Amino acid sequence: MKTTKKQFEQFIKGCDHWLNFFGLKQWKVYYRFADMNKDDIANVAWKISGRVATMSLNKDVPDFITTNDIKMSAFHEVCELLFANISTCLGDYISEIIVNDMVHEVIRILENTVFKRKD
Repeated sequence: MKTTKKQFEQFIKGCDHWLNFFGLKQWKVYYRFADMNKDDIANVAWKISGRVATMSLNKDVPDFITTNDIKMSAFHEVCELLFANISTCLGDYISEIIVNDMVHEVIRILENTVFKRKD
């Protein structure tokens, strides 16, 4: 399914919300509407030294993706940025696969608590 400009705007709005929520104001964040692996909804890339990150939303996602999935993807990518420094530093000492697994364990906890909380 082709993602829409409206969904991209929702993604940006969601990212901005969670960047503010977590106080990640030291990052310069860019947004990209990109062609990516069809299995990915979104991703984030960062450069620690300049505190620059790019949040990307896939232009083509699986058909079953909902608006809530787009919002959760924004939350997920911001959480990845929250742990970027830890991931990068640990990656120098521990397998990248193990670091990625540990970070995503915490992100799943946050998705099931912070993201799903009722205001």
